[in-house]
Amino acid sequence: MEGIARITDSKTRFNTRKHARSTNFLDLIYKNGVNALDYSLKVVLPYEGVKKYINTVRTAESPDLGKLWLEHAIDPYWSEWAAGQFNEERTHAEMSGPVADIDKLETAVEMLSAFNIEELLRNTYDKIVQLLPPQ
Repeated sequence: MEGIARITDSKTRFNTRKHARSTNFLDLIYKNGVNALDYSLKVVLPYEGVKKYINTVRTAESPDLGKLWLEHAIDPYWSEWAAGQFNEERTHAEMSGPVADIDKLETAVEMLSAFNIEELLRNTYDKIVQLLPPQ
């Protein structure tokens, strides 16, 4: 599901803004001589907000999907996902389209929650950090 998770940390966000043309995370760290061990990973998963969106859509008589999507699934997490990024406006526009198939959305949230995506992302990040050359 596109946009369900965003990995951020303050140093990468700063360097990404400074070097907007670099899109490869490892290249960004290597080229800038960043010591990746100084990073702390923050995984922002909006499952609770998406569940509120699902429940609100199901209980409302004629729901405004766009408004509810932004209210529950995007806006509460935006400051931690992409606020201040060089491509913030484009990213917000791309993520603002509501998911209309509520049953599929609910299934996706349940599956992702069951797979413990946060742990998978943390383990992957730790492996990347270990592969980086020392400074």
